[in-house]
Amino acid sequence: MSKVVYKASCWDCQDFYIGKTKGRLHDRKTEHFKAITSDCHVSAIADHVASTGHNLKWDHFDTLAKGRSDTHCTIKETLLIRELKPTLNDKVSSEKLYLSPVRVYANGTLSALLNGFAGIRKVSDESLGRDETPRHTSHEI
Repeated sequence: MSKVVYKASCWDCQDFYIGKTKGRLHDRKTEHFKAITSDCHVSAIADHVASTGHNLKWDHFDTLAKGRSDTHCTIKETLLIRELKPTLNDKVSSEKLYLSPVRVYANGTLSALLNGFAGIRKVSDESLGRDETPRHTSHEI
């Protein structure tokens, strides 16, 4: 499975990591596993295992979301990191997301888009009713 956002959990504690891959999830798990024997510190998961001696649930990476592109996965990963606050992502910064300019409609279209990201679609001006007057704003997520 490719273009996914995943969660990797520790067997021995409550720590977990949220990541994304545009490649196959199996290949990304292999990269994390190989990083344990490397001194590169390219994997927060490998750093946790090496520093604590804990075991990761290598066969139980949970797929949290699927994306249509790498950018789509990056956005979903950032939103999930922000919502779930994974402990192993402390050293890994998520992307700052900006929606600018954004049309905010009286009927709550913006909040509906943010709450249901997978359903984002372009709203044309012709589809607006009389009481759905847009205003332009900038919004940081």
